[in-house]
Formats: sequence, C-alpha cells, structure tokens
Amino acid sequence: MSPFGEMLLDFIRRRKTELIFITLALVTAFGSLWLFIATAKTTRAQNPPVNDRPRIFSQTPHSNAVEVAGAVVKPGVYDLKFGARLQDVINLAGGLTAEADRHFFNRNYNLARFVRDQDKIYIPTTAEISAGLYRESNHNTNYLDGVLLDASSSSPSSTALVNLNAASLEDLAHLPGVGEATAQKIGQGKPYHSVDELLKRKIINKGLYDKIKDQLTVN
Repeated sequence: MSPFGEMLLDFIRRRKTELIFITLALVTAFGSLWLFIATAKTTRAQNPPVNDRPRIFSQTPHSNAVEVAGAVVKPGVYDLKFGARLQDVINLAGGLTAEADRHFFNRNYNLARFVRDQDKIYIPTTAEISAGLYRESNHNTNYLDGVLLDASSSSPSSTALVNLNAASLEDLAHLPGVGEATAQKIGQGKPYHSVDELLKRKIINKGLYDKIKDQLTVN
C-alpha cells in the first residue's frame, strides 16, 4: 500500500467515531430536507395558493330571461341578448295564435320596446278582451302583463276623470297624445275654471282637445 493509503487508513481509524457522527448528521439532515419537501408538495396540492386556485368571477349576466304567455304559439321562458326587443320575443315564441286579439295587440304593444330581465309578456285572446278581463287604459297600457280589471272595478267608461287643477305632471303626461312638454304647458296654466279653457287659451290645439276633453274635469 502507498504511503498515502496508509495515512488515510490511519486517519480513519483515529477519527472513526467522529466520522460516524458526521455521517449520521448528514443522513438526518438529508432525510429531514426530503421530508420537508414532500410535506410541502402535499400541502400545496391540497391547499393551492390563491393565485393557483380557479378564479370565481362575479355573475355578470349576458342575457335576459323573459317569459311570454297567452296567445302565442310557443309560450315559455326565453333567453335573449341584451338589447333584444319585444319583436324578438314574439318571434321566438312562434308569433301570435289565431285566438290573439290582433287589434288590441297592435294598439297596445310596442314591438320596438327593449325587454328586460324577468319581464313577463302576456298576450290576451279575443275572448279575454270581449269578456272585459283586459282593457285599454287611458294612460299607457302595460303591455307586459296587460291591464287586468279587478272583479269589483267598473266598466272602462267610468274611469276616473283627471282633475286639471289637482293632477300632477305625470298624470297629465299619461293622457293620450300628451307628452311631458304639453303636460308642463297645461300645468303652468293652472288654475282652470272649465275644461274648455285649454282650447280658449290656446294651451293645446283642437285636435288634442277633442281627444282628451271627455277625460278631464276641474271639479
């Protein structure tokens, strides 16, 4: 054996105990490190960090759910994109049935009107109109649900008159042919002693006066 080999063996014999402790320390250190890494991987798999978790976005609706019922071919709930109009809903429902009161529909339903989420649109039949279940309002008929008469309500001809002196601008604006601008003109002319002052004082023209005079009072 070479002199270097003999020196190495002699060193090992003299440092045997120390080498054993060093080896055990290294094994323990590597074992602890391996265990730490393995535990960290398991924990990460079970509880991924926030940035690695699936993102939960707020529910921002991209469509409107609208129900259509009554005298249509296919009643039901339809999902429509934002910006859809009543015409789109009627088309999806297959159009009106033969039982639909088309004259009532054409007078009271605005096909160009935007629909909203959770709207319910009811199309009355001719029989329902004839039975007086639905009527045309002196204001604007609510085409979404129709204007359902209460069993105790009176006939359309007995609808309460609008008092020119007590009515709000909103009440006046709901009169047929009267918009916000005309309602303001009528409101500025208060008080009135008779309905025909609207015409005599040239607050409205004769055509509009003839249209609404029977719905007005000053009492």
